[in-house]
This record gives sequence, C-alpha cells and structure tokens, in this order.
Amino acid sequence: MARQRRAALEHVVNMGATDLTARLEAGQLGHAYGREDEIGRVLRGIQARRSVLLLGPSDVGKTAILHEAVRRMARGQGPEPLHGKRVVAISTGRILTGTRYIGEWQTRLTELLEAVKDDHNLLLYVEDIWALRDAGRASEDADGFNVQMRPYIENQDLVLLGESTHENYVSGPHRPLGLADDQGFMRHFDVVKVEEPSLDETRAILQAAARHLQRAHHVRIEAAAIERGLELTRQFLPYQAFPGKAIRLLDTAAGDREAPGPDDATRRPADARPVAATTSRDQIVTADVVTAAFSRMTGVPEPIISDKIPLTQEAIRAYFEERIIGQAEGIDAVVDVVTLVKAQLHDTGRPLGVLFFVGPTGVGKTELAKTLAEYLFGGKEKLLRFDMSEYKTVLSLKDFLEQLTEKQRRQSFSVILLDEFEKAGSFVFDLFLQVFDDARLTDPAGRSVDLHNTIIIMTSNLGTDQAGAGSLGFVTGSGALAEERSRLMEAVEDYFRPEFINRLDRIVTFRPLGVAEMRTIARRELGKALLREGVLRRNILLDFREEVLDVLLQVGFSPIYGARPLQRAIRDRVLLPLARQIAARPAAGEQLFELCARDGNIVAEVIPMGPLAEAARPETEPASAPLAPTAETGASGDGVAARPRETRPRDGRSVDGRIGDLCARLESILVSDRFQEVDTRAHELVEQTAQPAFWDDHERSREVLAAAYHLDRVKERLNDLRNRAERLAERAKMVRRHGDAAGMRDLAARCE
Repeated sequence: MARQRRAALEHVVNMGATDLTARLEAGQLGHAYGREDEIGRVLRGIQARRSVLLLGPSDVGKTAILHEAVRRMARGQGPEPLHGKRVVAISTGRILTGTRYIGEWQTRLTELLEAVKDDHNLLLYVEDIWALRDAGRASEDADGFNVQMRPYIENQDLVLLGESTHENYVSGPHRPLGLADDQGFMRHFDVVKVEEPSLDETRAILQAAARHLQRAHHVRIEAAAIERGLELTRQFLPYQAFPGKAIRLLDTAAGDREAPGPDDATRRPADARPVAATTSRDQIVTADVVTAAFSRMTGVPEPIISDKIPLTQEAIRAYFEERIIGQAEGIDAVVDVVTLVKAQLHDTGRPLGVLFFVGPTGVGKTELAKTLAEYLFGGKEKLLRFDMSEYKTVLSLKDFLEQLTEKQRRQSFSVILLDEFEKAGSFVFDLFLQVFDDARLTDPAGRSVDLHNTIIIMTSNLGTDQAGAGSLGFVTGSGALAEERSRLMEAVEDYFRPEFINRLDRIVTFRPLGVAEMRTIARRELGKALLREGVLRRNILLDFREEVLDVLLQVGFSPIYGARPLQRAIRDRVLLPLARQIAARPAAGEQLFELCARDGNIVAEVIPMGPLAEAARPETEPASAPLAPTAETGASGDGVAARPRETRPRDGRSVDGRIGDLCARLESILVSDRFQEVDTRAHELVEQTAQPAFWDDHERSREVLAAAYHLDRVKERLNDLRNRAERLAERAKMVRRHGDAAGMRDLAARCE
C-alpha cells in the first residue's frame, strides 16, 4: 500500500503538481492566526470526504487557512482519520500545458484524477478553482473541467480544495460561466466564507504573527511597530483586506532588520522549534522601521508618512516654487493637498485630491502635476497621463477604462492627469462623478480598481480663447488677473453641470506667463539641454551669453502657446548648430564652446583651451614595439623630460620594484581620504547642476560648472596614471620573460 501511494504521488507531481506537504516540511508554508472556526470547518469537510471552497476577499487569509489545514493533517494535530493526508496543488493551466486538442486535455485530466483516486490519502488543491467551468472549453456548447470531475467528486474518489474571491466565483461580464452557477457541481462543496477580521481581531492576529516573524528573522518586534503597521495599512491601503496587508508589511520590516541566526548555513524554518525571543544579536523592529518599510513598498516618501519627520507648509511651498514659475494659485492648491495627506486628515473614502486646472496652454499645468507626483509619490513616473480628446465617443470608453485600470493596478499610488478634460464625451463626466465619490472604478471585465491613493487632476483650456491672442501672455496687474480668473471660472461653471463642480476639491486658474518668467524658464531649459549626455561624454565645456536668451524668447515665446514652442526653439536654434560643430570636429580631449548671438541667430564658437588642455591629455601608447627615448620628448614620449640615463636603474628586479612602488603609490592616492574628499565634492557639484534653480544665477552656475569640470579632470588624470602604471607592470613581466635588456631600459625610462 505504501509503495502504491508513493507511486500515485510521484505520478501526480510529474504531471506538474506541487506537493504542499513537502513544502511544509521545508518550512515554506504560512500560518493562520485567529481562524480556528474556519480551520475546523475545512478539516471537518475533508473528514466527510467533501470538497471545500474558501470564499473571501484577497489578503483575508484564505491561503493561510489551507496551509494550516495541511500542517495539522501532516502533524497529527487534527481529527485522527486525517492524520497523514497529503495535499498536492495544481492549476488548470498546468493541466492544459502541452495539449492542443480537446481529447488530449481530457486524457491528461483523467490520468490525473485516476492517480488521485488510487490514493485516498491524496487531496487535490486547485489553485484557480474558479476557472473549472471555463477550462478546456473550445466553444459555448463544450464541457469544461468541472463536468469531467463531477463523477469523481460524487463517488467521493476525489476531494477538491480551493479558494476564490467573490468576483471570480460568480458569473459576470468578466466571467460568463461562474462556478457558483453550476449548482450540481457545487452541492458537493462546503463553502467556507472568510470575512475580514475586526480591528481588535486583526491586532491579536498581528501579535501572533509577530512571534513567528521574530523567530524566523531573529529580530524583536516592538508593540509600537505592530500598531504602526496596523495604522499605516488601514490608512493608506483601505482597498486591501486585513490581516494579509499588515502581516506582509511586518514581514518586510523584519526582513530589513534581520540579524544573523544561530545557524546561518541552514536557516531554521519559520515553524521550527522556538528559540529565545531575544538574543544579543537580535535587531529591533521599531515603529520607524515599519514606516521606512512601508515607504519602500509603496513609493511614498518617508517624510510624508512619518510622524517623526516634520514637514512645514513653507518647506513644501519652497519645493514647488523652485520648480514651477509664476503660478502661485496652483502651488497653493497642491501644498494644501500634500499638507492634508501628511497630517492624515484627508477624506479616506475619496481620492486624496480632485483638482481642476484651467488656463492657457503652455503655462505649467502639466508640469505642476508631474512635480506633485514626484514629491508625493517619489517619481514623475507615478504620473498616469491621458489625452481625453481621444475619448469622445462611447465606443472609446472601453479602451479608456482598460488603460486606466491596468496602469492603476501596477501602481496604486499615483497622480492621474486627465488632459483637456472638456474634450471628452459627456459619458466620461458621468463616470467620474462616481469616482469622485467612492474612489473606485470598474473595468469592462467587471474588475474593480481602487483610487483612494490617487490625486486626480483635470486640465482644460476653457475660456482662454475669449480674451484674444493679443492679451494672452501679457496679463499684468491685480485687477486684470482677477478679471481673467473670474472669466475662466465662469467658463468652467457654464460648461459642466453643478453636480460635477460640487465634487471637485478645487478649481485652480493658471495665469498667463510674462516675459520675465519666460526668461527664467528659457535659462533653465537651455541649461538642462547643455548638460545632455552627448556633451558630458565628450568632455565639452559649454557656456552661453545672456543675449542667447533674447533670441530664444523672440522665437520660442508665443502669447498663444506659452512656453510650449521653447523646447522646439532650443532644439532648432541651439542644439542643431552645436551638433554640427561637434560632428565636424574630431574628439580631441577637452573642448570649450560658447553660445552667442549674431544677426538674430545663435552660433557656437570654439574657444581655444591652451596649454592646460594639452597637459591634461592622456598619453596614447603605440601598439608596436616600445619607442626608445628621445631628447625632445623624453623617455615617456609625452613631453615630460627624462632623468639623466645614469640615474635609471639597470637591474631588472629594481625596475620591477620601482614599477610596483609606483602602482602602490598611485593606488594609495586613489584610496586616500583626500581623494575621497575630491570625489565627494565633485558629486556634490554635479548634484547642484540638477537643481531646478541652478541656472537662475548665471555667474554662480559658471563657477560651479568650472569647479566640477576641474575636479573631474583631476580624477580622470589620476585614474589614467594608475592604468598606465598597471600596463607597465604587465609589460615588465613580458620583457623579463624574454630577457629583453633594451626593453627593460625603456621600461625604466617610462617608469621615471
């Protein structure tokens, strides 16, 4: 009998199944905490040879309950008839692997079912049990896996285990054939509903989970850390279920602080014999550690969610004012949103913010949204941007929903930018009425996506065509600005229904940009363009005169299009002439270009670098035999005078020694504190060039760039010398091996 059971198990595993009992013995299965009722119902169902389906939301603990049932059956902790039962897991996809025709998968499935039938100690866990009706169906009239499995279940030759969410279990737009609709099949199942625990129950579960995590990671988890994990996940992850989301956070935090265990070579499983809760090598998981772990998991910067790190409105405002020019009202709006999120006083039932940006094109609406995504969620890639002019018809709604929900699932913390919102169809306006209220959206497949951790920003040009092209871009004075704002607000309120307006947190009007503001933007954009990879890689030093900005403003500042044409002007008037100069000249070490204006055009003039460039140019050694020293060039051939011949060592060993000393000396310089200071300072200067306001002070930017280039030349020269010395050492081995006396003399000269 034992041999027959082993053969059945091996056969099932060879078909692609996973032996969960074996994974338990390797310490790879989780624990269930505070779920005694659900675990008992699962075990009683199995004892009665009934199949069991756990039904509940994601993260509620369904998988942990099944794992706990596997543990108790394997260790004799459940009802005696279940002792020694084994559970194997497989998916419908693995059963279908390699099959092309209906008959093939039916044969393969029958083979699997017969193997399980031969051993009543085997229980089959179907990882995607909700797909049994769809799996294998080539047409609407064809049968799925459930039809072939039914006789085995009815005769109690097969016990199926599985779990599902309610959305997957029932039929709907995304699943026309829900497993729940096959009543003849499901009457052989015990459906165990797994509800989300209360806050107090979750706290008790976390305390039990923490004890296992302490043993697994050799850490000590403070009670405050558990409370912090509970608070953060409840506040920022309301769409995920307890206790899974909080346990996952504690596990991540414990892994971050993990200390070396008593036996690092074979780390004991999580459910092995308990060790002391604290040892001298334990690390402590504090509330701050949990906060830092949550920041990494979600991408939300730690200062936003940490109570220990203060964040004043002045500091938030300074960040945005440094990056956004001339839009005080827009900055006020995003500062208020960030402040509410930081204080955790925002409405948790709605998105983090719903803002409507209205104003002329090219004045910073999109840039402000990008900057907000970077500040609040850690990167501009957290901006999900949609051109709403593409969704004017009902037929386009499906594409929009699919794109939005798919992107949102990949990164739930985001800024959703709906560009030119007024150009979308009215059905889109109605759709977002629901989104603004409950922060939830359903895709065409019937799957919901959560928007609680998003900021929704809509942009519009409504009302900007009423002022006339002549006045746009040159509105000045408080009275004119107030009149402009009133007109834009009136245009928005006339276009959208009151129920839509009432669901917005704020309507923000963007003022046209003046010439002085455009000049600042032009200086910044030009400075960023001059630090592109093609310039830095060629070691080119660039500078520009103020008159260049005048030319750029003449061609790149449109009263109608704002700053939009500026990028095109920089490309056509600056980068193309510069590219022609670079392409036409061979790479010759350092080069200095200065941009200046001539007859209304921008030209790039080459400035001679002088002797400094020649002195910094690295030596290029010939590939042929080594050159003998000459009086003109010296022994090294690089313009450095050689020492008198009589001072050069003649013995091969002493040459090797001098080359070794040279290598050691250069290496000691490169690892010295002084060199590290130079390297650190060079990095600091480079970081300054990335600051948004770096180019605002032209003289200061010149000084920083000059210092950065100088330190970079020092570093490059020292590294080049080290490489040359290492080449000499390799060459010395070869020369000594061939007994080349002339070559050894040349090496001595080069070493000097």
